[in-house]
Amino acid sequence: MQPLPYEISGNKDSKQLIVFLHGWPDTTELWDKIIAELDTDYLCLNVSYPNFSQKEHNKWGNDFHVIAERLKVTIDKVNGEAKRKVTVVCHDWGCMFAYYFDKTYP
Repeated sequence: MQPLPYEISGNKDSKQLIVFLHGWPDTTELWDKIIAELDTDYLCLNVSYPNFSQKEHNKWGNDFHVIAERLKVTIDKVNGEAKRKVTVVCHDWGCMFAYYFDKTYP
C-alpha cells in the first residue's frame, strides 16, 4: 500500500510525531502557521489525501478503510525505527479519518 501525499518538517530528534489531517475542501496549507510554531520541538507530518494535492491524482475515490490503512503506512514510513509517540491533530473531515484510524489502529 502506498503512503498518502505528505510533507515532513521539524525536529527529527524529537520523541513525538505530530500528524496533521486537514478537512474538506482544505489543503495541507491549513496547518502551515501552526507547524511553524511547533517544528522546533516536534517532528510534524502534514498529510493530504488523494486528489487534494498535486502529488497524487486518482480517477476513483477511496473509502475510510483505505485512507486509514494508507495513513498507517505513511506514519510508519516517517516514524521508522524511532517509534515516536504519535499525536493526531485534525480538522473538519480530517476528524472522520482520524476517528476511523484510531478505531482501526488503536
